[in-house]
Amino acid sequence: MILLSLALALLPRAASAEKKVPAKEKASAETNDPPGVRKADEIIARHVEALGGLEKIRAIKTLRAKGRLEQQGVELSFTLWMKRPNRSRMDVDVKLGMIVQSYNGKEAWWVNPLLGITEPAKMPEEFAEPMRRWTDFEGPLVDYKAKGHAAEYVGEEKKESGSVHEIKLTLADGEVWRVYIDANTNLEVKRVFRQTYAGETKDMTTWFRGYTTVAGVKIFRTIQGDGPDGTPYTMTFDRFEANVPIEDARFDKP
Repeated sequence: MILLSLALALLPRAASAEKKVPAKEKASAETNDPPGVRKADEIIARHVEALGGLEKIRAIKTLRAKGRLEQQGVELSFTLWMKRPNRSRMDVDVKLGMIVQSYNGKEAWWVNPLLGITEPAKMPEEFAEPMRRWTDFEGPLVDYKAKGHAAEYVGEEKKESGSVHEIKLTLADGEVWRVYIDANTNLEVKRVFRQTYAGETKDMTTWFRGYTTVAGVKIFRTIQGDGPDGTPYTMTFDRFEANVPIEDARFDKP
């Protein structure tokens, strides 16, 4: 439900952990859903209900959030705007000015004084591609089949704090993610994907913590993970506002 563009779109393009097979082709090749596919579908259905249900999820048309990004002892404030179906913008306040990332559903733009980009410029494809992938307003699991994704149950991990279900999610473009859903709350707690940085591809893990309810829908308040260079980060959302007026122009060239 919430965009991860700040943590991910500034990083190099993601690469799948396994050979890319377009999800639609995979789904069409399965005339009868095997048990792993049915199991995944059941878990995802419970997940959607735990979020608040499809009706309430779809009732949210826009979202504005304010929060903080912490990395290497530095805390930066940010504002995030989102609008259906896949528009997003994030402004991050840094000492040299504002980092701006915007995506209007077709083109991605940015301003990043930390990289010497002081005037609005089209985002390079290596950064724009993961941003597009993460700007699904509802998230990849909601109505996943209609989006062309495919899901397969991998297994259950048992821990002292409880059990989590692991699901292999093949996106419509062939990208492969591992999604972990808490067996008790039915909420997503972790996501694993592949990231390429400086010529090296490695597993990247993102944790979702501290869910809150906004307009009847559960949204995580904290995102934690490590950047591709191993530097840990934490994104904390302090305030959410649903269905606030946001003009389409907000997501165009800054």
